[in-house]
Amino acid sequence: MDFRQIIIILVSIVILAFAQVWIFSPMALFGYATPLVYTFILLLIPNRSGPSTNLILCFLTGVLVDILGGSPGLNTAAFTFVGLIRNYLAIPFLQSEENRINEKPGIYSMGANFYIFLFLLTGIHTIALFLLDSLQLFNISYFLLHTVASWIATFLLNLLLYFIFGQKRVVHHI
Repeated sequence: MDFRQIIIILVSIVILAFAQVWIFSPMALFGYATPLVYTFILLLIPNRSGPSTNLILCFLTGVLVDILGGSPGLNTAAFTFVGLIRNYLAIPFLQSEENRINEKPGIYSMGANFYIFLFLLTGIHTIALFLLDSLQLFNISYFLLHTVASWIATFLLNLLLYFIFGQKRVVHHI
């Protein structure tokens, strides 16, 4: 990643963390769904970044959300886990070796498989987050309803953000 990309990602982390804590976390769509907007960071990181870069960026995002929201490290743990598996999860969905190196996850690099990839990525994060959160007082029906509703809300919000702010097609000339 070049310096400009790093700055864009770091600024995005701050903006999305503040948006999560002050706008989306207090929200409960239909009484259960909490969209997790900060997961959009996973779509801003290029595929060529290594697992260590993903871990650091996801850890920083989770820590910032936890500090701002006063939560005891749940976002950090769940998001760091997703940062660890992101590149490995993306490999089967990428259309070519060149896309693995030059592109961010998106429709241009994954085709229609992007929707499946995003659905799995947001689902893994949502399940990990709410599973960690529910370990104290486990109510299976509330856990399932809250997790599924938040998963769908997070998936749809990330799709919306992708189509508004998503990648532009990168054309490499030789």
